[in-house]
Amino acid sequence: MDTQGLNKYIETARSQGQTDIQIKQQLLTAGWPANVVDLSLNPVVNQVPQPNIVPPPPTPTKPPSSNSTPDDHFGMWVVFEYVLMFVTLAINAMALAGIGHFIVNSMLKNAGGYSYFGGSLLTWYIAAIIVSFPIFAYLFVDLKKRILRNPDMRNMKTRKQLVYVALVWTFIVLITRAVLFVYNFLNSTDSLVVSVANLVVTFLTSGLIFFYFLSDVRKDSR
Repeated sequence: MDTQGLNKYIETARSQGQTDIQIKQQLLTAGWPANVVDLSLNPVVNQVPQPNIVPPPPTPTKPPSSNSTPDDHFGMWVVFEYVLMFVTLAINAMALAGIGHFIVNSMLKNAGGYSYFGGSLLTWYIAAIIVSFPIFAYLFVDLKKRILRNPDMRNMKTRKQLVYVALVWTFIVLITRAVLFVYNFLNSTDSLVVSVANLVVTFLTSGLIFFYFLSDVRKDSR
């Protein structure tokens, strides 16, 4: 029985402001015997001579809390909320970028037969934002509040994976737009004003997301 790991967990939980009642409930849920938990929580009070009492072995069907992950602790519903938040974030980012590029191309570029298709696509972008933005905003604010109350949520494996997926995705978008900007400049495909305006639109959407999550990763590493 890894009592050293148990004691370390208790010290960490107390330093985060959790009460002994909360810690005990978490350990009992994870499968630790009540008498072992009480001995670790109150070593001075419980250190009376008990020569005939031997702590029973842990229940084999329940692993100790040291083997559980933050995802297991917070449950699949929080994982589901994070997935929904990142999906709606992607929808909003693409729709905002689409609206920005449409405005740039409509105002600064002669687009011949581009109008009908572009106008119809613009309606889809606006509809996507109307539907998905309230969902994203609610989940973002709610999950942020819960992280402030319980910093252990930052260590969830699913959350970290989704953050890195967002970083890779936005980096690909940014580098693709930068390459397209240089290509148009070298081949004089678009005017410099149009190319710069489209580059700015991309950096105001994907760029902001990239740098936000980059700072989030740096917080995690600290």
